[in-house]
Amino acid sequence: MQCDVCGAEVGPEQRFCMDCGARLHRSGPADPTPAPPLELAPPGGHPMFDPVTGQLLSALPPPPPRSVATDRAPVDPAPIDAAASDPDATRAMPLAPVPFAPPDPTPAGGVGWSVADEHIPLWPGETYPTRRQAVERSVSAVPPTMQMPGGYAAYPTEAWDGDGWDDGAAARPAFRVKPLLVLTILTVVAVGVAIFTDVIDVGAQQSLGGPWKVNDFGTNLTVAGLVSCLFMLAGALAWCGGYRWGAGLAGGAGTGLAGWAALVIGLAELPLAQADRVGIGWSRELGYWALIAAGGLGLVTFVVSLARVGNDGRAGLDPWVAALGAMAAIAAAVGPLIPVGSADVTENYSSPSGLDWPTLFFAARLAQLGLLLMCGVFGFLLVRRYGLGLAIGGTVVSGWLVLTAATEQTDFPIGPAQTNPGAAGYATVVTLVDAPHAVTVVGVGLVFFFGLVATAMALIDS
Repeated sequence: MQCDVCGAEVGPEQRFCMDCGARLHRSGPADPTPAPPLELAPPGGHPMFDPVTGQLLSALPPPPPRSVATDRAPVDPAPIDAAASDPDATRAMPLAPVPFAPPDPTPAGGVGWSVADEHIPLWPGETYPTRRQAVERSVSAVPPTMQMPGGYAAYPTEAWDGDGWDDGAAARPAFRVKPLLVLTILTVVAVGVAIFTDVIDVGAQQSLGGPWKVNDFGTNLTVAGLVSCLFMLAGALAWCGGYRWGAGLAGGAGTGLAGWAALVIGLAELPLAQADRVGIGWSRELGYWALIAAGGLGLVTFVVSLARVGNDGRAGLDPWVAALGAMAAIAAAVGPLIPVGSADVTENYSSPSGLDWPTLFFAARLAQLGLLLMCGVFGFLLVRRYGLGLAIGGTVVSGWLVLTAATEQTDFPIGPAQTNPGAAGYATVVTLVDAPHAVTVVGVGLVFFFGLVATAMALIDS
C-alpha cells in the first residue's frame, strides 16, 4: 500500500504517512465489526451516567435521614431519596443551606460586621429584614470618629531604638533630657572656667610677666571655644528631641573642643619652658586644669555619642559627596604640617637645632590635627546622618580659626595647629604669625561645602 501524497510504502495498520505526515485514505470496505458500547456503569453497580441525558449521577447510596435538634427547620431529605432511588430520572442535587454566624457587630468586639443582611444565607422559614434595617446594621459597626476599634493601635513609622526615635517619626516623643546633654553642660561649664580664669602665671620679667589667659595665646581662641560650645549645645538639644544627627553634631563639636583645649595647653607650655631657661618662677592656674577637664569631657561626649552611630533606618548619603568630603578633610588636616621657607618637615615633631621646645607643644599640634582628620574622614565615610553631624561639628573650631586668621580679624589670630613650620611666629606667643597655608584654607572650605551639599541632599531625601 502506498501514500497518495508522496508514494511511500505504508502498512495496513498505519493511519498517517511516516514520511510526509499526510492522513491515509483507505478505499477498502469499512470494518463491519461494531465498536464495543461505552460502559456507563460498573458491572453489578450503581449507574454513573444517565443513559438518556448523559448527566453524572451520584454513585453513593443516599444518606440516612437525621433530625436536627435546633429551633431551625431541618432540610427535607425526601428529594434526595427520591432522586437516588430512581436512577433513570434526570435530577439535580439540591444544596442544603449552610449555617452562617456573622462576627460580633459591636465596635468593642474587634472588626465590625459591614455586610448587608441580604448577603447572609438564611434557613428555611427565615425572612430578610427590610432594606433600612440592613443599612443600619452595616453602618452601626463603624465608630462615628472613623477610628480603629478598641484593641488596635497605630504602628509607628519609625521604631523605638531604646533611647529615642529615629528621624522622621510620625509621632515624635516629647523632649527628654539625655546623658549627652548633661555631659555637654558640664563641658560648657569647664570651658567657661578655662576662658575667664588664668591659665598660667609667670614671674614679672619682660614679655613673660604676669598671668596668661586663653586669649593671650591667640586673639581668636576665646571665640573659637565659645562657638564650639554653641554647636555642642545645639546638637545635644536636637538629640534630646529625637534627631540622630544631633548626637553626631554634639560628638563632633566635643572632639573639636578637645583639640582646641590641647592646642591652648601646648601653647601654654612654651612660656613655661622659656621661664625655666631664664630661671623665672611660674605656676599653672585654675584655667589650665579647666582646659584639661574640658578636653576630657569633650572626648567623653564623643564616646557617648557613638551609641547613635548605628543604622538610622534611612537611605545613606551620596557616596561621591562623602568621598569628596573625606578628601577635603585630609587636606585640611595635612595643610598645617606643610613646611614653608627653609623649614624641614621634621620640625612638626622636633625642635630646630639650637632650640629646646617642649614635647607637649608638638603633641598638642598633632592631637588637634588628628582629631580633625578623624571627625572628617570617619564622619563623611559613614554616609549616615550621624556621621554628617560629626564631620561638621568636628571642623567648627578649625573653620573659625582659619576664617579669622586668613582675614586677620583680630590682633594676632592663629590658625589650626598655630601655623606652619618655618612661618613667622611658629612656636612663639604674642607674635604675629603668617596666614594659614592655602591647602588648609581650601581643605576647610571644601569640608563645609560638601557638608552643606550632603545636608541639602539628606533634606530632599526626607
